[in-house]
Amino acid sequence: MDEHDALIERMAEDIAAGRRPPPTSQEVEQHALELPASGDLTIGEAAAMFGILPTTIRYYEDAGLLRVGRRENGHRVFDRAALGDLLFVHGMRLSGMPVRDVARLRELLPDAPDDPCGTTARGLDEAPRTAARDLLEHHAAQVRLQIARLQIALAVTEHKTDHLIGDQR
Repeated sequence: MDEHDALIERMAEDIAAGRRPPPTSQEVEQHALELPASGDLTIGEAAAMFGILPTTIRYYEDAGLLRVGRRENGHRVFDRAALGDLLFVHGMRLSGMPVRDVARLRELLPDAPDDPCGTTARGLDEAPRTAARDLLEHHAAQVRLQIARLQIALAVTEHKTDHLIGDQR
């Protein structure tokens, strides 16, 4: 488990145990700003940073979800913008956003190498800005619904544990 994975796991455990609230948008941005600025990371190193396989990154790239620079020898090179882009794309996929919707966001939001998430809405006309916001707001509502379903499942599990199985230790 690498540093990024360990951070996410510790944060998830703390949230689940009630020791901290879920991260804010500002905390996510701060995390993105703390990504390495070096352009020397390989696909394997970038994959390890996010706890995924290099094949996942290749899939994201082949699907048009991720844009990664290349060296003269053709090897991918990951700088802060590419890592921020990967953070965004992988986060959206982990949250259940369909590939077609992530691809649509990539179409709507231009590359911004100086932005911690690799994309920006700065300077966008109103139509693509509104379309991107609508897509993200719809997805956020879907994620909230999934969280609510999981809370119900947790309540049922805890009920069974507390009342049906009993303490037979």
